[in-house]
Amino acid sequence: MAGNLEFIKSATSSSNADIMSITDCFTANYDMYKVVYVFEDDSGVANNTFVRFLDSSNAAINSGNLYNYAARNLKGGGGVELDNKNQAQNEIFISYLPDKDLSLGKQREAVLYVFSPYDSTSYTFMIAHSYGINTSNEWLSAKAIGTLATAGTHKGIQVIHSGSGNGIKSGATIKVWGVKR
Repeated sequence: MAGNLEFIKSATSSSNADIMSITDCFTANYDMYKVVYVFEDDSGVANNTFVRFLDSSNAAINSGNLYNYAARNLKGGGGVELDNKNQAQNEIFISYLPDKDLSLGKQREAVLYVFSPYDSTSYTFMIAHSYGINTSNEWLSAKAIGTLATAGTHKGIQVIHSGSGNGIKSGATIKVWGVKR
């Protein structure tokens, strides 16, 4: 039914990694998607989280400096932790975890809303909200907006951790829902 959120698919990481993808989740049947990414970070290093879109062959679009984003990162104890904005990047920033706030064994989650990824005549846009808990049990939260500044048919999404140490642990999940036209 038009306007209803419908589950499309999910993926679960079967091993520790720095990159996780979900393929063939964006189709012509939907205009907007809700993507939920849940993971536990126990890598012991700072892990910023980024996303990339997958092209019509499910290959990551990771060159050409086609991504733009802006984000504000808040600390639960009060105040802005980090503001960042960048143009001409190779990914979109969605979550920040500084060295002093390693979230060992703490769950983190990101919810993304992706607009028109399969429309070959439009740029792909997204908004994201992520949260996590640091070792001091303070909430860390980020709000981000971003765009893939090239029109094309994009069929999936990839999550990347910029830190080393396999920030995506076995059992991490990505779930995708769509809103019908």
